Amino acid sequence: MIASHNVIALDRVSAEAWKNGGGVTRTLATHDGSPSQWRVSLAEITQDGPYSRFDGVVRHSLIVAGRGIVLRNGSNTVVLAPGVPAQYDGEPVWEASLVDGACQALNVMVDRNSWLARVETLAPETVAEFVPRIGSVLVVFSGDGRCEIRRAGERCMMPPRTFVTLDADASPLTCTLTSSALEDAMPCAVVVIEPLA
Repeated sequence: MIASHNVIALDRVSAEAWKNGGGVTRTLATHDGSPSQWRVSLAEITQDGPYSRFDGVVRHSLIVAGRGIVLRNGSNTVVLAPGVPAQYDGEPVWEASLVDGACQALNVMVDRNSWLARVETLAPETVAEFVPRIGSVLVVFSGDGRCEIRRAGERCMMPPRTFVTLDADASPLTCTLTSSALEDAMPCAVVVIEPLA
């Protein structure tokens, strides 16, 4: 069921400071309260420094504000560019370098043996349809726009800077970004987390 009271404003989610002092994280959703299975969060990265290591975890990041981050581990490099979803291994200790000041990132972490995740951004006035398997979870992040979501005849309009977590059922979910005012606006995104078994 889609209900407006399930839509949560980002500023209502408490921020947790990183142990290394390099930023803060707001946890948006976890698997039955267990982040070891999967977690979706919004991080504010304010300085260069190491990312925490997570064995057995696949990470996804989408830069939603700022100019991006470059992750390095030895000869391996991952570029987190604004508005472009990126997937990378959670096991290395990545050294993060901010491209041009502080950034915000929508982050997804999943247990590689149990879950598969993807992050998709929405273009304005384009209808995107999602039909994940039963047991999946969708997290819709409106960014700076207004996002309309529909499923099985139900409709909900999400205001800017909100998110909603939905359990998948047999019905397709459609999302439409109806407005996004500025070129550098925080993008609208949909996170799909599906069980492997």
